[in-house]
Amino acid sequence: MKTSRIKLFSLLFVVCFIVVACGPKIGKAELKESVLSYLSSTDDLLYYGYIDYLHIKNQSELQDIPGVGAFIQNKLTAIESAIDVSKPIYFAISDVQNEVDIPNNSTFFFAVKDKDALAHVLEDLGLMRNEKSNLFLYGNNGLSIGFTDDIGVIAYDESGSNLEGEIIQTFATIEKGASKKEFEEVLSKKADLIVASPIINVFQYLTHSDLPFATTKYSDFLEKIKITQGVTTVQFNDGEISIQSELVFMNGDVQKHLDQIFSKKNASIINYLGPNTPSSAFTCSVDVVAIENFIESHLMEKEQLKSGLQMFYRSYGDKGALIESIAKGKLTTIWDGVFGMSMNLSPELSKENGEESLTRYYVGLGTEKQNIHDLIGSLAKGNKLQNYGDNFYGMGEESILKVEENFLLIQDKIGGQKTFEVGKMDVNQLSEFGAQPISFYFKPTEDGKEFNYLGYPAFNVLTPIVDIVTLNMNSRKMEIKIQFKNKKENSLKQLKDKLERGIVNMSSYEF
Repeated sequence: MKTSRIKLFSLLFVVCFIVVACGPKIGKAELKESVLSYLSSTDDLLYYGYIDYLHIKNQSELQDIPGVGAFIQNKLTAIESAIDVSKPIYFAISDVQNEVDIPNNSTFFFAVKDKDALAHVLEDLGLMRNEKSNLFLYGNNGLSIGFTDDIGVIAYDESGSNLEGEIIQTFATIEKGASKKEFEEVLSKKADLIVASPIINVFQYLTHSDLPFATTKYSDFLEKIKITQGVTTVQFNDGEISIQSELVFMNGDVQKHLDQIFSKKNASIINYLGPNTPSSAFTCSVDVVAIENFIESHLMEKEQLKSGLQMFYRSYGDKGALIESIAKGKLTTIWDGVFGMSMNLSPELSKENGEESLTRYYVGLGTEKQNIHDLIGSLAKGNKLQNYGDNFYGMGEESILKVEENFLLIQDKIGGQKTFEVGKMDVNQLSEFGAQPISFYFKPTEDGKEFNYLGYPAFNVLTPIVDIVTLNMNSRKMEIKIQFKNKKENSLKQLKDKLERGIVNMSSYEF
């Protein structure tokens, strides 16, 4: 039981520290410079950024939760007696587990307000003190905390190996005084939460498998994105959560290719995803020729790309092999870069397990249109598809395919249905939808049936407060907005109020 309490206290402490920051003895600039030195000297950095503790704390009003507000306030008061919480916390993550993508090697930086008070808090949490190298070092169960009179560092490593050594090394690193302009610009941005990544490290992390990159081209590409940073900012506003992502310090040649890829728009796609206003919809219009040119210019030789696409198509079995015979090792032959999807619930249609969703797809055809039409006809003759006439085909018991000259339409099959009607989406209240090369929106129903259909019933708790979720993306920026029905109250407080019961239940654990 004692060990369990120590673990729970340790976790509580980490959560609290994720929203605390630097103090007056160092000042904002000096702590920031120390963090910049650490970031600039860490080669395997994957994510870094900061959190604005005060805004998050004040807007969420956790201390006002009935029954547990006093408990939360007491814990925060104890921590705030040791740490100045008027500035943001900085963090760095240099490793992520492949399976679940959660951090297992993280470092947090804060400034010490009162080292004696901090030592008292740590000892109350059950962390064991081990003073070395003029540092106050505490560690337990993969968590280690070290601090001087001015700066504190938290290190978490799931393996729990040599954390004290890492703390000591971290302090040695921040004293080097190194600073790179890309990190300076990112940490100068203002937001409630900033999460950034050196693109070169993330790209190498995600592509470490046996992808057939051309050695010289790949090396040149990595050099071009050497200082490029992907930056995501999160702002909790009244009635809205705003999330924006962008690339900074982008190489001009690479950016030119990205602009070409996202230069295409196809507003007419909404004519085939209706009628009415679906619960959610997604549209994508990209230049496939530009995608192939980008890959051939920066990553692969032409024959390598051809071979890779052939392997991809064939991985889908017999049907994939048929597609590959038309694709001829290219993407432009089968797809023109336009894709759309919409989903809506049909209340009048039901099954034993609840409401049934009606999903529509639009797929634009590439340069080999006639060969694709011929392939569909051959599949129908071989009874792989059911020919309903008038260019309608049954795809098993679940879907219906309609073949048009330049695109394919696919829709859920309801009962013995053999045709379907296509209509224009009503987007009068969605002025931004379709305005960018990639657009998405999701408007949940009051009872959240969409989440049940998608297999995420736990999200139903959000449906009474969320009005609509939108995403718009081009070659320069991606913006996500989570808009709440209550436009006057802070979005974070609305989330807290809705999740209040769960927070109260958590307080029943014995600490």
